[in-house]
Amino acid sequence: MPQTLAAIASSNRTIAAIFVVAFLVAIFPFAESMILHYPDERHYSQGAALMMESGDYLTPRTGEDEVRLKKPPFAYWMSVAGMEIFGIGVIGSRIFWLLGGAAILFVTYRLAKRLTGDDEIALFSLAMLAGNFVFLRSAVTAIPDIPLTLFMLIALYGFAGLLFADEEDRWDAWLAYGGTAMAILTKGIPALAPPACVFGLIVLFPSCRVHFRRLIAPLPILFSAALAGWWFVYQILRSSSALDNQFVGDQVRTKLEFSVLAVIDSLGLSLAGLLLPVLGWLFVIGATAIATRRLPDVKRLGASALLLSGWIALNIAMFAPAFKPDHRYIIPSLPNLSILMAVALTSFDRETTSRYLSLFLKFSAIGLALAFAVLYGVTAQLLNVKVTVAIAVAIALGLLLVWRIAKRQVYARMILAIAALPMAILLALYPVVAAFGMPDLGKPISDELAKLGHPPDDVLFLGADIVASEARLHSGTARPFLQRSQLGDRDPDDNYPIIVTLKPEEAEILAAQGYRIKVVSGGWRKIDPRVLLSAVLNGSLAETKAREAEKAYIAIAADQ
Repeated sequence: MPQTLAAIASSNRTIAAIFVVAFLVAIFPFAESMILHYPDERHYSQGAALMMESGDYLTPRTGEDEVRLKKPPFAYWMSVAGMEIFGIGVIGSRIFWLLGGAAILFVTYRLAKRLTGDDEIALFSLAMLAGNFVFLRSAVTAIPDIPLTLFMLIALYGFAGLLFADEEDRWDAWLAYGGTAMAILTKGIPALAPPACVFGLIVLFPSCRVHFRRLIAPLPILFSAALAGWWFVYQILRSSSALDNQFVGDQVRTKLEFSVLAVIDSLGLSLAGLLLPVLGWLFVIGATAIATRRLPDVKRLGASALLLSGWIALNIAMFAPAFKPDHRYIIPSLPNLSILMAVALTSFDRETTSRYLSLFLKFSAIGLALAFAVLYGVTAQLLNVKVTVAIAVAIALGLLLVWRIAKRQVYARMILAIAALPMAILLALYPVVAAFGMPDLGKPISDELAKLGHPPDDVLFLGADIVASEARLHSGTARPFLQRSQLGDRDPDDNYPIIVTLKPEEAEILAAQGYRIKVVSGGWRKIDPRVLLSAVLNGSLAETKAREAEKAYIAIAADQ
């Protein structure tokens, strides 16, 4: 390779590494706090902590000590690994999701490079994915989406090599089938999609059959089948009824009970999750296509374009009958979409494309300047003046840099700037979101229980499992209290010295029974826009936050 091309490739790899670091920096503040907490995350953080306490790493349990087999155990093990290193806590439960997100970026780069042979397209693919808001959000939440996406992507990398590489690589079969096996251990049946997509393409498209015999790899297939199936065999022998009711019920029976309206809802959410975060890229591609009077071209991918787009289509169809439609089901398709968009964008002439990249950047800079001026103007009452000024200066300098890049119209720099914008926006939003939403309610509950110093058997937690999981993570122990859903679930013969409830009516009942009630407050998370506007206009934002904040009631027995 000529030295100039080698230098360019090295530079692209360096920029790719910088983007991975920027990705981790952008999401870390959200990952180490509970500002964002997806409801299902409680199952994995609580289950992991209870695994560590009991030593049973094969059977996940809920906070109320009930067996939970809706999902295989790998996501629990990820949280266990983090907690073994960093202790039971928020960052311990999530650290491997951050690293998993970084690994997805790396594999996306490698897959794009493998399919196109172009380091620049590989860099743009990585950058577009790193700047995808749905992907950024998913990387701070300890649920199966990130490990599922990683293992499916590894499987696709292997299958792409088996189907399309000129020279056979003995590791491709291991990556293809091993990645599928690990995806099954993470999510279950949906992880069968990559091989299903591959074999469907072989049947439908002759161009995908050239190397189909490479798919017949007995040793990787047998090993991967054993890897994927051993946990299910164990649970069949140990808890067959729970596995049938929960795992089969969740992944099979609920899918067979779908309605047409649910399918339409699910398709809409999947398309929204797929397309809304990339509207900027679609604008540039669409505007350039109109200006040049030609469609974007993905011929550079060859037959592998069928693999990437076929997987996206199958991903959407697979989750269409979902019992609970959710945009996040589309996350495994985001790396494929990023590669397709990078190839499509670079298929146009650079001069025309640069005009629309510049236009998008300028409009973005103006829009963000106005949005942040309003946002920080509203939040100024909750923030330290020096902090507000420092953030305003940083945002202004950043937007000036964006404007300068847009004016100079350097093609690659504009693409990278657009990709970096969502990460910069996240960092700029964090102080505002934290000012309103922190602390999470679990933090003051945990702090107050620590002050009281009672053993776990003396403390009963009543209420939402998600708040209980937050309190558990902040306590640093697997079982800081006993847990029930509501006061009526309490054994009437049990007199707990400490009872935590989230319901004021239950606190009133406990007060009538002689308990002393202490109120603790979290952040203001359920914001009524009318109340917010009134508080801003009246200059009473801090007081309104204190009044409207989430609250918990700690009932302390009279003799304590």
